[in-house]
Amino acid sequence: MEAERCGVFEHTALPGDIDLLVWRTPKFKTTTIRIGLRENLDAQASARAIIASLLRRGCRSHPDMMSLSRRLEELYGAGLSIDVGKRGERQDTQVRLTLVNDRYLGQAAEAFTGGLALLKEVLAEPVVEDGGFRAAEFEQERVNLVRGIRGLLDDKVAYAHQRLLEEMFRGEPYARFELGDVESAGRLERRAALAFHQERLRRAPLEAFVVGDLDAAEAARLHELLGSLSSRGQTVPVAPECFVAPAGARTVIEEHPVAQSKLLIGYRVDTRRLGDVEYFALGLYNAILGAGGSQAKLFKEVRERRGLAYYAHSSLDRLKGFLALSAGVAAARWQEAAAVMREQVQAMRAGRFSDEELEVARAVMLNSLDSVNDAPGHAIDFASVARAAGRPPCVQTVARLVRALTREDVVRAAALPVEGVCYLLKGTDEHGTGAP
Repeated sequence: MEAERCGVFEHTALPGDIDLLVWRTPKFKTTTIRIGLRENLDAQASARAIIASLLRRGCRSHPDMMSLSRRLEELYGAGLSIDVGKRGERQDTQVRLTLVNDRYLGQAAEAFTGGLALLKEVLAEPVVEDGGFRAAEFEQERVNLVRGIRGLLDDKVAYAHQRLLEEMFRGEPYARFELGDVESAGRLERRAALAFHQERLRRAPLEAFVVGDLDAAEAARLHELLGSLSSRGQTVPVAPECFVAPAGARTVIEEHPVAQSKLLIGYRVDTRRLGDVEYFALGLYNAILGAGGSQAKLFKEVRERRGLAYYAHSSLDRLKGFLALSAGVAAARWQEAAAVMREQVQAMRAGRFSDEELEVARAVMLNSLDSVNDAPGHAIDFASVARAAGRPPCVQTVARLVRALTREDVVRAAALPVEGVCYLLKGTDEHGTGAP
């Protein structure tokens, strides 16, 4: 098994579709380990979400949250987190463990060894009762999961964004909420959930990142851990992102008793055949349009100059190929705000942006890249997203590409977004007595 460079990481492909990426560096006093299960975002979304919550509650040797917390304290205040997240049409389960490096703890310290043993148990040996997860805890977490899904409505910005996804990507995995839906959560059964978890440990592609000052012995123990997680079988590959051209722009309006209406305009971007220049030009385009803070066109035009919005920005998922323009507006002026937002999209296509706007946006991107390797989590996220998108995982390479982007590159990128859905969460409480 030969390692290859992946930015600052050394990548080794282990048997069983396990990717191990290690950044050996004395830069940090901690060792960070993140193990991710890469799975398709499908009807099992709620099952993965409840499993993550249950794994946080204990394992075979530490069967409750108190004893698990005590064990983390014994490991010199180690940190453990487990969650699920959405990345394109993929649902990732991330298990993160942060340990103080043994070199700072004295010769007798074995935080790394103890941490690996705990990590394996938490992931592969949950507490079992009568062939399933413990009944009482399972029901508690099911209630919490349903509450979390329904609670999306309490955050009107997040709710409006999810409704845009559901309308724009109907029938596609991308439309799913990362926690699943209430109906699926209600059908979960503790024995089936445990069997599903055991099966996914065998069949889900696995990505393991480690950042820290590892020696040869610690690297060997890490290989042992990954090799012993489960009896790996034929893995289920993650499906490639799909692209469906919009059939035509349409508008969806829903009314809610809120004081501030939420306006979103969604665009599809076909990223399937983009080279690296075009891919990163899309990022620069988005920074000029709406992701560059107070200097971005949406903020300056929609909010500052026209006074049509409380906020205005854009977001871009280059993995899926999805651009969203977002604004908080008064219900009576939403059409005017939408027209000005579309004007900014058209201005970008026509190359009507200043050199100053271009350079400010470029500086935003470069400043973000400069800080990637300042924190283990940022370095891991950068490399993981780059691998998923098939892009350079090296910060310096990406920075060189961004510095070389021209106005013409950005204009070509601006031609790619095609409008799909304009969604308005229309407020009916203009006097502000309800939620914002």
